[in-house]
Amino acid sequence: MDLALVFRAVCALIVVLGLVGLCAWAARRWPQVVHKTQRNGPPKRLLLSERLILDPRRQIVVVRDGRREHVLLLGTTGEHVIESRDFIRSMPRPGDGGVPVALRPTPVP
Repeated sequence: MDLALVFRAVCALIVVLGLVGLCAWAARRWPQVVHKTQRNGPPKRLLLSERLILDPRRQIVVVRDGRREHVLLLGTTGEHVIESRDFIRSMPRPGDGGVPVALRPTPVP
């Protein structure tokens, strides 16, 4: 191999690594340019509240859609709705000891 060819390859590598470092420095220096802080369009309606991984194939997620809350079992074979309820009713009320409505025992008539 020619010594000039090796020198040229090493110089090209230095230039490329320098450009990558310059881009990383610029992303840290001006993050608002890289990450847009404002989104155009309507606000999001779905919110992933919780996620519990059962095993490598299955997980349980709690998704909030506006005023409804859904508990879903996600797996490789499909999705199953475990429970759907109003989100407002599932929140604890003041003076209830912090127990959500869905978990409180119902009085027997």
